[in-house]
Amino acid sequence: QEILLQMLNRRVVAMEAQALHLGVSEQEIDENLQERISGYSSPDAFYKEMSSQFGLSRQDLREESKYQIELEKIATAHIQVSDEQVQQYLAQNEQTSDQKRQYELAWIKTDDEESASEAVQRIQNGETFANVAKQVSTDGFSSEKGGALGWIDDDDPFQPAEMMKVVHTMQPGDIVGPLKLASGSYAVVQVLDIRQPQSSYVEMSPETAKRKIALERARPLSEIEQELRKKY
Repeated sequence: QEILLQMLNRRVVAMEAQALHLGVSEQEIDENLQERISGYSSPDAFYKEMSSQFGLSRQDLREESKYQIELEKIATAHIQVSDEQVQQYLAQNEQTSDQKRQYELAWIKTDDEESASEAVQRIQNGETFANVAKQVSTDGFSSEKGGALGWIDDDDPFQPAEMMKVVHTMQPGDIVGPLKLASGSYAVVQVLDIRQPQSSYVEMSPETAKRKIALERARPLSEIEQELRKKY
């Protein structure tokens, strides 16, 4: 029953789109897919998930996007949207793109420079950073976890500014120290990994923006599908 309903919906939506002379461009399909991909770590991750979970090929996904856009265009065909509203929507969409680089950090905090230097020497001699942190670090929160601080935004206001300034120049696996902190303590810092910002911003055409604005005032798409099934 579900498959039959999907088949009927696709057929009647295509018929109505043709009757209203509504076309769907490749650019619109690309934008629709890119918006869906933005929620994944990479395009490959998206396509792999769609294939393994739903059995959808890349061509299946393009057809699915085309159907969705046709249905949305039918639902919004008689809704007026001004050029000013479109420009405001595009500007607002662009503002949502700001994301921060994140660093997975570990540190060894000490009360004096000598202790920090000794910690660095032990690591250089072959001991693991985590083991030295457990024995040496005076930071009770992280020492039991081998100095692990977890993922930190590059502008985290709760982390020592002196440390974050140096971290910005480091690569995964790098260790630096001793660093003198404003509190008077010293630190040895390790960068475990770096997450580059994955922008949530999808470049959007005015036509797509217009359709999205109009959708906010349109009737539910399921009602449109039901009406079209009766009509045809």
